[in-house]
Amino acid sequence: MNENWDLLRDFLALCREGSVTRAAKVLGVRQSTVSRRLIELEEALGVQLFFRVSSGVEPTEAALALVPDAEMAEQSIASLRRTALGESDEVRGLVRVATSPGLAQRAILPTLSELYQAHPGLRIDIITGLRTLDLSRSEADIALRFVKPSSGDLIAKPVADLHLAVLAHRDYRKKRRTKKVKKLDWIGLDSHLALASEFAWMQRHVPVQPRFLTNDYTLQLEAIRHGLGVALLPRSLCNTLPELVEVSLDLPMPPPMRLWLVMHRNLRLVSKFSAVWSFLQAKCATLSAKPG
Repeated sequence: MNENWDLLRDFLALCREGSVTRAAKVLGVRQSTVSRRLIELEEALGVQLFFRVSSGVEPTEAALALVPDAEMAEQSIASLRRTALGESDEVRGLVRVATSPGLAQRAILPTLSELYQAHPGLRIDIITGLRTLDLSRSEADIALRFVKPSSGDLIAKPVADLHLAVLAHRDYRKKRRTKKVKKLDWIGLDSHLALASEFAWMQRHVPVQPRFLTNDYTLQLEAIRHGLGVALLPRSLCNTLPELVEVSLDLPMPPPMRLWLVMHRNLRLVSKFSAVWSFLQAKCATLSAKPG
């Protein structure tokens, strides 16, 4: 089964990446291996699956017709592996958690030693980035997201509501006692996060150009910690970073950012995933600092 799965996996990687080089990098194998498996698959099926073009490879109509069945087989194999994992009740092995850099740094890392102490056999792989990983394709095991998934056989539980506030460094606030929005230096989000509620709030309530823009919430936080200005961020940050204070500007705040804990349904009874799920649920609950 492994050899047949390798052929199918490489076929899907080529369809998605459009290049033997990129597909090999994603799969963690040599380019020659991908090319050889492609030839094997084309010979086995008796059809040409890809055209060679200047930018890489382009799927033929025959290849495009195979993609839905190939993806269904991919999900079935992932399901078989998840079911096989459920045969062991021992809390040990690797669990991959997908989340944002800020949540990894502020919500997970500070207390991760507690999880290791309770379960010495666990290994954690924290995957951060802007791209939403596909749990149905086993790109990660558990995810912390600000958007509830709308497809896939997934369990999604709300674990925190992050109430937002305008925050600044204590020293910056001492220098700028004003309540006038235009008199403050604003740290904003750039257009890469135009769909975020914080971006829309800034567009509506802050009629000045931000002094600093970024597409990274962690960098936004570090900017205010270095006294560069004020930013709209979760007020719970003040609980762990005493140098931060809330700036009251008599402005309406956007709704809280709801944080979702997500996992494939087939993993719910596997001990190692259940242990990490319970740990994350408990730690994220502390992030729901409500307005005073």
